[in-house]
Amino acid sequence: MIAGDRGLSGAYNTSALRAGERLVQQLQREGASVRLYCVGKKAPSFYRFRGMDVQQSFMGFVDRPSFSDARLIASVVAAPFIDGEVQKVLLVSTRFHSAGSQGVETEQLLPLALPDPVLEDALSPSRVTRSSSPRSNSC
Repeated sequence: MIAGDRGLSGAYNTSALRAGERLVQQLQREGASVRLYCVGKKAPSFYRFRGMDVQQSFMGFVDRPSFSDARLIASVVAAPFIDGEVQKVLLVSTRFHSAGSQGVETEQLLPLALPDPVLEDALSPSRVTRSSSPRSNSC
């Protein structure tokens, strides 16, 4: 779950937080055990207020995240998947489209999704043209 450190424009955080809450509830109804990892100051307090356990939270760098921040989060969140403790890693966040348009998105991060069959067909050896192979030095 990724949310902002500050209130921002109300719906920016609230929509994503509520979508995350609904997803957790749905997964639990289906019998799944859920581990909740939060990025940003707003998310942990939102979920803890609702009695939901937060496995770990990351705060203080949402305004200017660095690659090392992303690497730290990725390693912590991916570790249970790599160790076989969880079957899936999902991300809920707000996607910025424009100043007037943002939308909540839920994305599966792990396991990686299989390539689109159309893409597989386009990359098959029978579809690769000769121009993509190295040219000979003959004149």
